[in-house]
Amino acid sequence: MSQARQSLDESSQALQVLLARRAQLADALRAQQILAAELPGLDASVSAAVARIDTVQKSLVDAEKRTAEAVRSAGELGSKGTLAKHDFAAGILDVLGVLLVDGRTASAAKQILDELAREYGGDGLPADLQERASALGGVIAKLGA
Repeated sequence: MSQARQSLDESSQALQVLLARRAQLADALRAQQILAAELPGLDASVSAAVARIDTVQKSLVDAEKRTAEAVRSAGELGSKGTLAKHDFAAGILDVLGVLLVDGRTASAAKQILDELAREYGGDGLPADLQERASALGGVIAKLGA
């Protein structure tokens, strides 16, 4: 009888180990099911982040091109030596046109346009410069300044 009792005890212990292992596997299965349910949302989030990164990268490339154009325009403006008032104002409008990228630059551009108009004098900007300034003012308004 003692051997039967020992076999019964061993079987009971083995059953306890199997039940504990079954509970662990059930927990692991639940965790995997939860993770599988969240993966589509995570995939969408990653895709959206990649799209935003692409947009930022394109904006940076555009900003780099605009900055290079502004530096070129400023260099041309400075290389002319003594400038007539008209040429100076035209150069400022050239640089502003290149640098208008978003609302952050639009506010400063509006201030520069306003200052240019004030400094030009009582008759205001000549027609060709006024036309360009008005066009820039429209861009500034669209950008929210």
